[in-house]
Amino acid sequence: MATDAQIATYRAAGIELTGQVEADLAQFWSYLDLARPDRVRTALLNYVPLLVQRYGDIAATVAADWFESLYYDALDEGLVRRVATSTARSFVATTAPPDLAVVESGLLYATDRYLTSPTPEKALEVVSKAAAREVLQTGRRTIVQNTRLRGSGAAGWGRRARPGACRFCRALASRGAVYKEATARFASHAPVCNCVAFPVFDHDAPEVDVSTYVASRNTARMNPRERERHRAQVAAWLEHKYPGESDHAQDEHAD
Repeated sequence: MATDAQIATYRAAGIELTGQVEADLAQFWSYLDLARPDRVRTALLNYVPLLVQRYGDIAATVAADWFESLYYDALDEGLVRRVATSTARSFVATTAPPDLAVVESGLLYATDRYLTSPTPEKALEVVSKAAAREVLQTGRRTIVQNTRLRGSGAAGWGRRARPGACRFCRALASRGAVYKEATARFASHAPVCNCVAFPVFDHDAPEVDVSTYVASRNTARMNPRERERHRAQVAAWLEHKYPGESDHAQDEHAD
């Protein structure tokens, strides 16, 4: 299993990447003429997906390299099972692509809502967080998909939240437990969440409970009624685990 030091180093790399995303986007925004909202919207639609693609590819490469490093550590420690000796050293991690459709959807929402409002700069805030989140998600997606590859020897993947994380992240982290279902996704609740996904090679590690899987479900394909029911169920679960706490990060800048 990844050590605290390894996770901290990997998390720091993600924070650096999202900082670069936000800085590049802020610089691009500074050249836009906010008096022409249609042109601003078009410019962002052309620029932001390219920005996320660039940094998402970097995040995916960093994640794949980290996965391989942890894989070989586990192999040397005798933790990797069900992998033929002849092929164990030939495993190569793959990279996941960023989900640009999600980015574009968030961008359209932000620009439609804020560019013609008295506070058009809020569009930058929303788009910046959405872009940074997808860069982090691309790295997490890379870790998760590699645990499912034949030859990885992984039992599943774990989630580690930072100190001071919101109760949603802490509840899903379930330190020591493993996500083993192939359909499990890495749910990100806060606008920018720095929880880390990491491979687990210990097949004796406990699996996360049913409530954790439920809270991780993708709500994108749910109808409004199903989505509302799901949110209420998760909210009740979180209130039971951490009564009276916020569902959002206590310090988003440190997250």
